[in-house]
Amino acid sequence: MVGADIGSTEVRVVQVEGLDRHGQAIVTRVGQAPVKEGAIVQGQIRNQQLLSLALTRAAKEAAVPLRGMVVGLSTPDTAVTQLVLPSAVRRSERVGAIRNLGKDISAAVPLSDAELATCLIDTDLSSEGTQVNTLSVVAASSAQMDELLAICRIAKVTPRAIDLSGAALLRALIRSPLDSVDVSTLVDVGATKTTVVTRQGLYLRSLRTLPEGGLSLTRALMSAMSSSATETAELREQAERDKRNYHLGVRPEVKLASGHSYVDDRGTFGIADSLAQTGIEEALNRAGEQLVENIAAAVDQDSAAFADRTQGATLCGGSALMPGLKEMLASRMGIPVQIGRPWATLARNRNTEHFFRSGGEPPELMLKLSVAIGLALWEDPA
Repeated sequence: MVGADIGSTEVRVVQVEGLDRHGQAIVTRVGQAPVKEGAIVQGQIRNQQLLSLALTRAAKEAAVPLRGMVVGLSTPDTAVTQLVLPSAVRRSERVGAIRNLGKDISAAVPLSDAELATCLIDTDLSSEGTQVNTLSVVAASSAQMDELLAICRIAKVTPRAIDLSGAALLRALIRSPLDSVDVSTLVDVGATKTTVVTRQGLYLRSLRTLPEGGLSLTRALMSAMSSSATETAELREQAERDKRNYHLGVRPEVKLASGHSYVDDRGTFGIADSLAQTGIEEALNRAGEQLVENIAAAVDQDSAAFADRTQGATLCGGSALMPGLKEMLASRMGIPVQIGRPWATLARNRNTEHFFRSGGEPPELMLKLSVAIGLALWEDPA
């Protein structure tokens, strides 16, 4: 089972060889390839050639077959809702019946330009006594689906399925009883997009993809570090390295000592340095607050559409470990927020040996691979 997560800064391919007795996915092969900037802009595919090249390289590094991958779709032009149809409508007829209703799933994805998929959630009796099915319905932009399939063709990849990256997150991070009805939210903070998924039990309840992510924090840091309007590769690399030396939000351990120096966990600075550090942290905080506000707004939209509000949130993705992000989100939303970890273990073999050079299994790597692992765990709903 192979999953391919095509992101704006990197393509990640993993092979999973089933589950162990604890329900952990056994990851046996990993391939990663960088993506040049501009291939995906605000979550929209813009350059098929660059992405297909990265997909080919990641698959080659993982040494996996090109036939049978499950490829992830993550774009702002996707939406999830719940609909009720008579149980007499067969599975093969559901999409046609939904189109006949003539009601858009989302304003962002018009029905006329959408690919639809359904999943049965529950069967019950209506108020009239007839049997009805409650369905989770996904709408995805036909244009973005065509772009993704074109990338696969260029890379000579024959996908087994195209799956929502948000659904893959749920598969990778959640293990709940089949009859669970708890409501929680998964937040995948990538480089240029953030996926906000709210689930009820094991079912996807809502999904929103925001066209911003950790790169907005990096650019805020670059802007504060340099007066030049030019963004150089060196400046960006430095900002990425330095980003996690800062902390979003208020840090009680930071103080001015005797009015003459600025003291924190990184050492002691003079007054001029302390002002520079404070300016950088203010810029980062503004960017962090904007990102958190947009995540919270997506969760609020879910709450407005359903009777019960999410009870907690789980952060994952490459930018989830930004110091203070978890606490800032918890403060804004008023719910517990934790850092997620996929239910997976990395097998030690010739392909993965280099990941173990610093000791045990690298936790940050597993966090980055969450979507790809969930894609590999996809099963045919039939």
